[in-house]
Amino acid sequence: MLLGECRDVVFQSSPFPGADFHVYAENETIGASHFARRWFQLTYGGSVWRELRTRPFLCSGTTINPVPAILSYLEVLTRELGRIMANGGKNQAVHNYVIHRGLVPAVIALFGEGRGITLNAVAAGQLRLEAGRLMDAAGRPFPIVHQYDRVPGLAGRLAGATAAES
Repeated sequence: MLLGECRDVVFQSSPFPGADFHVYAENETIGASHFARRWFQLTYGGSVWRELRTRPFLCSGTTINPVPAILSYLEVLTRELGRIMANGGKNQAVHNYVIHRGLVPAVIALFGEGRGITLNAVAAGQLRLEAGRLMDAAGRPFPIVHQYDRVPGLAGRLAGATAAES
């Protein structure tokens, strides 16, 4: 099962099958992201932000496999959102809190690893694009490319490759 945003996701191949619950890190730590700092401080206060600031900033826009693990994650996330959202919290901070505190067991794929890549805070020069596909370090296309539209010029290059294959 895949939980994902639909506006800014490109599939280069199928991300299935997978045996573990995977989440994907952005190219920043929680402490380096000005968004994360604000979201954590609004949601949990400065002490939780300080505790987690060296951890990878996880994007909730792509969360994958298997169905029982996704359902467990959604149950824990919903409970935590219900507890914290009355204070004006942010779901992205809650996603990171739930994973980094170990409330749900997950495999954290660091930036550029795994079946997906999230491109917030990434410069085009950091990416390997071959024949219209975004590739990992081993030369394989990432099955899921999330936030492709945040890298100037990338959307057209990926869309051109997709259109040529249709």
